[in-house]
Amino acid sequence: MNQESLPPLTPLDVIAAKNELQIMKALVPYLPHGRQKSFAVLIKLMEIQNLLDFFGSEPDLTACGMVEPAADPAEILREAAAYAFPSDRERLSQGIQIFEVMQMMQAMGSGMDTEELLQNFLTPEQREMFEAYQNLNL
Repeated sequence: MNQESLPPLTPLDVIAAKNELQIMKALVPYLPHGRQKSFAVLIKLMEIQNLLDFFGSEPDLTACGMVEPAADPAEILREAAAYAFPSDRERLSQGIQIFEVMQMMQAMGSGMDTEELLQNFLTPEQREMFEAYQNLNL
């Protein structure tokens, strides 16, 4: 896996893995085979200790300095997409689009129900599978 495809660290990861722990993680492959496992476990225990220290002394972790977490599902998915692997970003993007269309439809007072709306985003193959599954449950 190349560096470009790695997602950035989440704020929680930054708190858990201080800079010195990141350096220690980079050294694990260079240790003798018998020492790698115990050293990796030690690093994870140190990360847990960092989290316990943070949540014991700091205010709650928030997104982008917000006091209250976002209630908008599309906004939550946008935040998560920033930390996803490229292969998962596309699925999250589709979820964001679905939520945005649903919000738009609600704002317009559309009579289209959610199931109908979601089926419009399926490929013909996916729609066939969905219909076949629906017929099994009748």
